[in-house]
Amino acid sequence: MSRPESAKDRIKQEMLRQLADVGYGAITITGLAESLGMSRQNLYKHYTSKEQIFFDITEQRLEAFFDVFEQFYSDRSPEKWDAVIRNLLAVIESNRELLGHILEGQTEPAVFASLKAAIARALGHVARVNGIVISDRAFFDIIVLHIAGSSYHITRAWILGGADVPAAKLALVLGDLFNDGIVSKLKACDQAGQD
Repeated sequence: MSRPESAKDRIKQEMLRQLADVGYGAITITGLAESLGMSRQNLYKHYTSKEQIFFDITEQRLEAFFDVFEQFYSDRSPEKWDAVIRNLLAVIESNRELLGHILEGQTEPAVFASLKAAIARALGHVARVNGIVISDRAFFDIIVLHIAGSSYHITRAWILGGADVPAAKLALVLGDLFNDGIVSKLKACDQAGQD
């Protein structure tokens, strides 16, 4: 027996439906509440803004990415990065339409912030697997920003305009970001204050 759908789940599903139908800019709390048959006050018990709903949806999607990453980055074999990239691209392709609606809207700050958090979490996992202690947080944040910025813009361009580029070719580009070079960069974070 499956659990009943929560009010938060219903709100997120309606937000996703409206993203596909009218786009992010046209969505309002009033419109969401009306389409769900609830009052604005009732919706506000769960979310204080459409941005918060969107952030929750984004976090949920990025959690799926992290699950894939953690599953495939569990050892030090050279094949791991290829498996990570291929499986992340499979998750992206299975959510391509939704991601297109998300990336077309006025959502870049929320998506980018969520992506940075997910990359920081993934790099923390890489550091733990490799016995690296992140003591130079400022440099770690720069590494996260580099990978998040590059992967965001590459993925955005692929989703919104590069549908004819096969995932295997995109994996070649992403392979420049996700490889064992990350480990050497993270090792530099293990040496706080050293040049």
